[in-house]
Amino acid sequence: MRFVEDGRKDCVVRFTSTLAPFAPPFYCLLSE
Repeated sequence: MRFVEDGRKDCVVRFTSTLAPFAPPFYCLLSE
């Protein structure tokens, strides 16, 4: 899963073990 930081367009791969993938308010779409 790739997430992007707030205000950044950079995509960083982060692994959420306990937290659901819907927890982070920012997402990085592969369509970009």
